[in-house]
Amino acid sequence: SLCEFPGRRWLDWALMLPFAIPAYVLAFVFVGLLDFSGPVQTLMREWFGSGLPLP
Repeated sequence: SLCEFPGRRWLDWALMLPFAIPAYVLAFVFVGLLDFSGPVQTLMREWFGSGLPLP
């Protein structure tokens, strides 16, 4: 930055957080949807039966 002030290094790091947070949110959503007890796996077990080897 152009100016020197207390907390400048912390602010440089904190300004990058909005770029990283959406990736964490998206990963959390995917884990929730594709988990063993999630809606995708539950729906596939209902459609294809419990004999289908799902991960």
